[in-house]
Amino acid sequence: MTWAYIAGFFDGEGCISGAMYRQSRAAKPNRYGGSGYFEAVITQTRDVGLATFLEMQQFLAVRGIRSRVCKKRAQTANRRETWGLIVKGRRHVITFLTGIVPFLRIKRIHAEDVLRFTRVYPSLQGRPLERDDVSTPDLVACYQSGLTYTQISEIYEMSRYGVKRRIRQSLDGSSHG
Repeated sequence: MTWAYIAGFFDGEGCISGAMYRQSRAAKPNRYGGSGYFEAVITQTRDVGLATFLEMQQFLAVRGIRSRVCKKRAQTANRRETWGLIVKGRRHVITFLTGIVPFLRIKRIHAEDVLRFTRVYPSLQGRPLERDDVSTPDLVACYQSGLTYTQISEIYEMSRYGVKRRIRQSLDGSSHG
C-alpha cells in the first residue's frame, strides 16, 4: 500500500467534507474537538472494496491516522451496498490529506484548500473533548487549587467544555454521596 495508490482511489471515489457549527448555549463540542468536523471518505461497492479498505486502514494506522471501515446499506432496490473508509477528526484528516496531496490530480485543489483553511484558522482546531490519559481527580485538584477551567484546559490540552463537565460531575457526585 502506498500514498499514491490511496490518492488514486481517493481521486476516483473519495470526498472531503467539513462543517462548523454556530456557537450557542445548546451547541456542544463534538468528540472530535471543537464544534465542527472534518472528514475524508472513500466508498466502493462489492467485497473487494472491503479488502482494499482494510489494507488502507492498516497503512493509515501505522502512520497515526485513525479511520474506520463501515458498510452502508442500499437505500433503494436499484442501489448496491457500499463499503466506506472514513477518516474523521481535524488532525487525522490533515495528516491523511498531507500524505495524498502530492499524488492527487482531480481533487488536489479541493484538498489543498482544506489544508490552507486549517492553517489560516488554527483557532478552530479545538482540543479533544476527552482524553483517556487525564484523570478526573487531577482536573479537580487543579480547580480546587484556584486554576480556571480555561487554564486547566490549556495545561491538559482538552476543550474547556470537557474540563468543566468532568469537574462539575465529580464535584456534584461527591457532594451527594
